[in-house]
Amino acid sequence: MPEKIKIIGAGVSGLFLGCCLKKNNFHSIIYEKDSSLSPYGAGVNLSKNATLLLDKVGLLDKLVPLGYLPKQVHFRSFDNASIINSHALNENSNDFISVDRRDLIDVLKNYYLSLGGELIFGHKCIKIKDSEIYFDNKQKTSTDLVIACDGIKSDLRSKYFDNLNPKFSNLVAWRGLISRDQLPSNTFWDQINIHLGPHGHVVHYPINKGKQINFVAIKKQTKWEEESWVSKGNINELLSNFSSWNKNVLELFSKSDNLHKWGLFERKPIKNLVKGNLLLMGDAAHPMLPFLAQGSCLAIEDAYSLSELLKNNDQKKSLFNYQKLRIKRGNEIQFRSKLQGHLNHLSNGFLIFLRNLFLKNFGKRIQESIHKYNAIDEIKHLPN
Repeated sequence: MPEKIKIIGAGVSGLFLGCCLKKNNFHSIIYEKDSSLSPYGAGVNLSKNATLLLDKVGLLDKLVPLGYLPKQVHFRSFDNASIINSHALNENSNDFISVDRRDLIDVLKNYYLSLGGELIFGHKCIKIKDSEIYFDNKQKTSTDLVIACDGIKSDLRSKYFDNLNPKFSNLVAWRGLISRDQLPSNTFWDQINIHLGPHGHVVHYPINKGKQINFVAIKKQTKWEEESWVSKGNINELLSNFSSWNKNVLELFSKSDNLHKWGLFERKPIKNLVKGNLLLMGDAAHPMLPFLAQGSCLAIEDAYSLSELLKNNDQKKSLFNYQKLRIKRGNEIQFRSKLQGHLNHLSNGFLIFLRNLFLKNFGKRIQESIHKYNAIDEIKHLPN
């Protein structure tokens, strides 16, 4: 059993891992390179594969009052918003929740600290050598196990695993938040809506107890030249890019007063998640395009799985099983997310017809195949 566990990065994976480890009586410390947790906010959808784990750890009841429980997801045509297909959500339980990422991070942080966890800011990891972690402020610490939860830009992944940097996907995204009372009173806005169009799509849904509507608009773009991955969005540029889309989408965009734009980046599927006493988790392990809303969900799966596997007191076996369980799951969802993007953005009329027919007949089944994953059962089924 590792006595000293160090977590690099205080995002969803790092904070939830800290919570899980503390619940299992492990000593862990989270190191965050920034001076505080990111104020960057966006909507996050958490499906059953994640919420069952949040519930197991005692966190779901803390999130539900802050979020929104949608009853349906509608796939719509971009030009007239007609429904292609719909799926029911939360029919018999609170399995699916839409939340503001800032609320999710805040709940995870507060719970971790309430369990006695340590969170240290202003420490950027620059090197790991001989069970020592070296930081850019000339500090160092010893460790038995290091978990890299430092996101898609993970320096630790680039340095110790594949020597590659993230690449621009030729897709950009705009995000905005609009107060619900600025939009018409009809029920159109009260569920998850995904508008599918040529070379792009738009998704919007309520968060913050239904008081705000979060939207993300995706469009193809050949280059990304910003120094930062996230920049202030231009409302006129957004409206121009989606000028032929339905009036509901355009109304939503026009009322956004806090618009951000960022480039979507991706990495090739990784071959190994573990190297010595260093392992990758969350977006550092399997960053994915956001078209299945599974980035945070897989981070939660990763964290719970590792914490449970470490309980068997054999670190080498625990890391072997983590690699076995999580690389297959992560690479599969990463591939399916990218494929979903291609399907969302079709422009050929015949292919659109086939896609829509496929959604009507198999869409619900495909969604359930992702959401029914149960990390608790997967761990139980591992050979002794």
